[in-house]
Amino acid sequence: MSKINSPKLSGNALKIIGAVTMFIDHTGVLFFPEIILFRVIGRLSFPIFAYLIAEGCRHTKNLLKYFLNLSIFGGLFQFVYFFFTGSCHMNIFITYAISLPMIYALQHLKSSLKDKRYLHVASASFYLAASTVFAYIFHSTFSVDYGFAGSLVPFASSICMSRDATLCESTRRREHLMSVFFCGISLVCLAYPFKDVQIFGLTALPMLAAYSGERGKSNLKNFFYVFYPAHLVILYGLKELINHLN
Repeated sequence: MSKINSPKLSGNALKIIGAVTMFIDHTGVLFFPEIILFRVIGRLSFPIFAYLIAEGCRHTKNLLKYFLNLSIFGGLFQFVYFFFTGSCHMNIFITYAISLPMIYALQHLKSSLKDKRYLHVASASFYLAASTVFAYIFHSTFSVDYGFAGSLVPFASSICMSRDATLCESTRRREHLMSVFFCGISLVCLAYPFKDVQIFGLTALPMLAAYSGERGKSNLKNFFYVFYPAHLVILYGLKELINHLN
């Protein structure tokens, strides 16, 4: 009997799904606020990109550069966001950037425990606590997309991720499924007390579980950096045009 392989999604496929659902979500916000289906579909986007942020931390060779890229682009996009909306509400890149110090501290803590470097365990634990407190204070002080719970989604997704490239396929798959599980737990916390559409973010979990761990044929490394401001410019520009014509 031939083996039936379950469908797999590459990182590129997940990025495209995340981008399309984000576009649908923001289209609903601007043009069809009374139709809740747009917002429900849009809930797929955040957990997909949050999980891929955690994956990026696992694969990147330069953690500081990754953090700076998210922070700098988040700052630049904030000007675009403010220009079109007039709002100081911080964009999703800031949410993701705030999660990175916590993820880096967790990586350092896990590697220190594995190598039995107990002095490093103490410093990594302190850094993890400090970065978590900073994230909480930052989100409590400023208005940021998805808030503190939003920054915890990439962090939670990274808990079981390993940077060890020598792991066998079965171990890697088990770690991946555990990462998706923790992502789901954090999404439940984000959706609490379940009074809005955030709970539909859980519908992204089967797609994340089907992630193959491969990038895909094309190099879409910087795809989100381009798509995010571009789609906002298009949508808000179209709205301004419609308002002008009316």
